Amino acid sequence: MNSKARKCIGYGLLLFIFVMGMAIAAFYDLKLSSALAGLSEMDGTLSLDVPPYAAALEIIGEWPAVLICAAALLIAASVLSDNHRKRAGFFYITAGGIAACLLLYGSVQTANSLMDYVPDILWAVLAACCLLLAAAGLIFIRKIPQKIRKRLFLPAVFTLAAALLILLSVSALKMLWGRLRLRELVALGSLDGFTPWYVPNFFSGSHSFPSGHTAHCTLTLMLPSWLPEKNKRARGVLTALLAIFIGVMGISRLAAGAHYLSDVLFGFSIAFVITEWMKHVLRQKQQERSA
Repeated sequence: MNSKARKCIGYGLLLFIFVMGMAIAAFYDLKLSSALAGLSEMDGTLSLDVPPYAAALEIIGEWPAVLICAAALLIAASVLSDNHRKRAGFFYITAGGIAACLLLYGSVQTANSLMDYVPDILWAVLAACCLLLAAAGLIFIRKIPQKIRKRLFLPAVFTLAAALLILLSVSALKMLWGRLRLRELVALGSLDGFTPWYVPNFFSGSHSFPSGHTAHCTLTLMLPSWLPEKNKRARGVLTALLAIFIGVMGISRLAAGAHYLSDVLFGFSIAFVITEWMKHVLRQKQQERSA
């Protein structure tokens, strides 16, 4: 069986799992999330018992996409600077600034998860640290041999394109669908506001559907394309490890009371389609260059 046939079978299997999962979620979304998040009621008051691993993964869940995008930006800037030396300063400052903003976003999300109140001085310290980290990352990347950086240029660019498409599509659906999270329902003291995934609430201000953490973690599936094409075994091992990570992240979102099964499946599916599309176009560009 050739690789194209195996890929088609794999896509078909994933589509079957998605359809079956969404069908199951239509009936058991609330029950599954309630069981994993430890939903209980005492004296008319609802509460969740979120397991520690779910709370930990919620904190670090945004970091993989943040770090990948920051690295991709710096790699792209270093190659563009090599090719356009007169504009090197512009590329370095722009990429370094955006990378620092990405790192600051991740830091802010982490700080807000760990602390009820973040003093102003800490924001300044975090911003300074992120600028230093971005500068250090650029220096480190400049130490990588030019030949390797040139090989990484296209994978980095297409990874950034995938990240942008995932962000826009997931954010738009979140705002449009307006689905309430389980923990929001618990805070309200009633599960009456729950809606199945096929019933949108239209701009309610809640953002359960689809899962952003799962979608952003799925961006990591672009990483195997950063490895040399001849290293197929390494690419396969890395893909398998990333698939396990994405699966654990998806389960943790249910256990955190942040999402339902349908949120996770849809978030993964959107990001998977985008990453597979980007990898397909990337392969075409690489073949054109080598021809």
